[in-house]
Amino acid sequence: MNMITLESLTLNVQDLEKVSSFYQDIFKLNVLQKSLDRNVLGYDKPLLTLKKSNATKHTQLGLYHAAWRVATESELGWMILHLHQAHIPMEGFADHLVSKAVYLSDPEGNGIEIYWDRPKIAWKKDPDYQWTMVTEPLDVNALIDLAPQVHSHPRVVLGHVHFYVDQLPNHEHFYQLLKMDKMFAFGPMASFMAYDNYHHHLGLNTWNRQKANSEDRQRLGLASVHLQVPMELFLSILDELKKENYLYELHKNHLSVFDPSHHLWEISATE
Repeated sequence: MNMITLESLTLNVQDLEKVSSFYQDIFKLNVLQKSLDRNVLGYDKPLLTLKKSNATKHTQLGLYHAAWRVATESELGWMILHLHQAHIPMEGFADHLVSKAVYLSDPEGNGIEIYWDRPKIAWKKDPDYQWTMVTEPLDVNALIDLAPQVHSHPRVVLGHVHFYVDQLPNHEHFYQLLKMDKMFAFGPMASFMAYDNYHHHLGLNTWNRQKANSEDRQRLGLASVHLQVPMELFLSILDELKKENYLYELHKNHLSVFDPSHHLWEISATE
C-alpha cells in the first residue's frame, strides 16, 4: 500500500560532528553516508541529514521542533530514562491526550519532541469535529516505571514537524494545496494540519511575530523536509501548485517547493 509519510529531515548546522554525535547517541542512528560537509543518519534508510553551513544564526521563523515518534508507551519511558542518564537536559513534558511527549533541544538549539501516540480509538473530537488536543502534566514516573519492558534501544520515525510562520491564513492555504487538512487550532496563533485524519503532521505558529524574508532560506536549522506521497496525490499537488502559479522545481517524480515562510518541502512520488 502506498502511504503518505514524512520520510526525513535536513538541518543546516555549524558543528557537523557534534550535532551528528548527539543524534547518534540519543536515537542510535547509523551513519549511512559521510562527507566533509554532510552526514546522512538513519537506520535502514535516511532519517536525518545534517549539512555543514556557513550561516551564523537561526532566524525567528524556521523550525520550532521536529517530533520523533516511538512505537510504545514503554519506549517513551525508556527514552526519558536514557536522556536522564545521559545528562541531556529535558525542557518539558506534556500529555496531549492524543499523545505523550518529552521536549528537548539539540546542541545548536533545534527543538526536539519525542512522543508516543495513544491508540487512535482513544482520541476524542470536539463539537466542531476537530481532534481534542491539550497540554496537561505528564506522569513521568509512571512512564519510567515502564522502561524495563524495553530490551533494546527504540527506533524512531519522523512523526511531525512544527514551524514558526509569519501568518496563518496564507500558510493554511498553501498546505491545503499540498492536500493537508486542518485538524484543529489553538486560538488565532497556532494551526495543525495533517493527512489521513492524523492529529497533525504539521504544526504552524505565529508566536514569534516576525515577517518572512527570502534570506531565511540560508538560516541555520531547518533546511528541508522530505515528504513521500502516492503518485495520484503527487500529481494532484502538482496540479494545484500550477493553478496557483507557485514556483517549484520538478525532476521526474520529485518536486521542491517553499512555503510562504521559506520552509522547503521535498516531495517524492511512489509508484
